[in-house]
Amino acid sequence: MTSDETSNAAINRAVDQAVNHLDDLTAMSRETSTEAGFEDGLYDEQWITSEEEPYLDKNEAFSHRFDLMASEVERRGRPIYTRALLTRIQASRDTLLQELQRPATERNLRGLVLFPRNGHGVRIWDEQENFRADSIDVAYMPRLALHSEVQSKYPELSNQTMLLRRYNPNRTEKHFDVPYSFRTFARTWYDEHKYFGRMNKYWEALTHTKSLWLKSASRRKLIATIENSLAQSTPIDKVVCFGIGAFNLNPNWYDAAIQYLAIFDIVKTLNTAYQKKDPNHPRIKMLFQDPFYESRDLQLLHRQWGMERKHEIEFVSDPDGLLSIDAKTMVVTAFLPFQVPLMQIIADLFTENPDRGPAAVICDSMHLDPNQRKYGFRERASPAVARVFTEHYAKKAGGFSDHVLGEELGRDLRGHRWDERGRYWLTRMDMFTRML
Repeated sequence: MTSDETSNAAINRAVDQAVNHLDDLTAMSRETSTEAGFEDGLYDEQWITSEEEPYLDKNEAFSHRFDLMASEVERRGRPIYTRALLTRIQASRDTLLQELQRPATERNLRGLVLFPRNGHGVRIWDEQENFRADSIDVAYMPRLALHSEVQSKYPELSNQTMLLRRYNPNRTEKHFDVPYSFRTFARTWYDEHKYFGRMNKYWEALTHTKSLWLKSASRRKLIATIENSLAQSTPIDKVVCFGIGAFNLNPNWYDAAIQYLAIFDIVKTLNTAYQKKDPNHPRIKMLFQDPFYESRDLQLLHRQWGMERKHEIEFVSDPDGLLSIDAKTMVVTAFLPFQVPLMQIIADLFTENPDRGPAAVICDSMHLDPNQRKYGFRERASPAVARVFTEHYAKKAGGFSDHVLGEELGRDLRGHRWDERGRYWLTRMDMFTRML
């Protein structure tokens, strides 16, 4: 076996580990049954082994930093995620969704290949015999994942890189200079929205949480912050939210409830301020993009906002939310994984026309230094993000670090996970407003 074949075998094992887990369990069951006393001569035992996987020291990987400034200079500062590219992604997504709606026996597409300029074609989607697939996910490559050293030394730390390796197992060159790929999968859809009793439990929990929120000092402080920071800046006609999350009554995942309540109050505060100045000012619309939304979530948000104004709320798919951002948009996000390069995409979209970028952004805290060259796995920014957000945006001093929840609301929201310091999602967010 050649060194390339050995490398490919190791790569394939790493990628397929989760998929093959069920096979491993089946093999273990067979071995146990053989040991349990089958009659000699009727069965032969055969141990199933696997070669030891190379050890990945994540602590060492997370301490390592990579020169992204050099990559920016090499590209001469040209953006990657342009509006044209996102529009192409949107068209390809629509084509794939149409394909997934066909019966498995009538599907014609087997893969999608992207040809980088001056490069070899890279398969960015493969059917993978997933005939039950009914959903699609766009895997955007953050700047760090595009770095050649990251792809060669730490591919396991990038889901996007591992997906591309899975799609291109025989590719000799293991550096993928493509910014996105698609993953299709079979999703489990829940039908809770059809059952009154179950939906009533959600509504009772949300109503109780809302009653605590409405009388809280946290809400009053948020409204004052918005009035002082945003009501006097560029008028906003649309709030686009990314990854706020589906509703879940489990205390470990109930935080989304307070996020929606806060977002609704931000919108109400801005609507009131704008209509005081101009009674004909259009009401703000809200767009929510999250891959895990269910019909239940849309029904709950419509009811919470007011059924007479439910047209002001819309669920959108990726990349529709990104393409909807313009100069009168406020972007809101919360605790996105580091591998989701939302801020990098926004910076790319408006690098050439920063005055057309979002009017305001509430996002996970970032360290922004235009002179910073090296970045690590636990950083959301990039040289382009640092440049755009320091040159064209004003950052609220201190962010929301002094925003906390009272004990009663905090315990209702987080149960045993209640933090006596009162921190909640806004506490760890930054807010930027575009300079006029």
